[in-house]
This record gives sequence, structure tokens and C-alpha cells, in this order.
Amino acid sequence: MAHYKYLENKKSEFRLKPSTTNISDLLKNNKLEQKKEKRQNIYFAAAAISVLALSGFIISQ
Repeated sequence: MAHYKYLENKKSEFRLKPSTTNISDLLKNNKLEQKKEKRQNIYFAAAAISVLALSGFIISQ
């Protein structure tokens, strides 16, 4: 079990860190995440269409 002073030091470390947030960085990161999600959705849709086309081709043979 951790000593009380160890836990007290950990708490003070968290308090000393500045908590500044840059709104433009947050918006930029949000746009990048949205682009990644769109790209992943397109890849998933293309894979699903490919599987459907391939299965349709195999069934027609």
C-alpha cells in the first residue's frame, strides 16, 4: 500500500500543471478526426460493395 506522503505528492503534481486549452487546436483536431472517420467509412463501404459483387459473381457461375 502506498504511503500517505506519496499520494499527497501525486495530488500536488496534478495541481501544478497549467490547464490551458487552445480552441483552434481543438477545432483542427476535430476536423482531422472527422476526415479520418469519413475515409474509414468510404473504405468500409468499398469493401462491402466488393464483397457483394464478388459473391454475386460466384453465385452466378
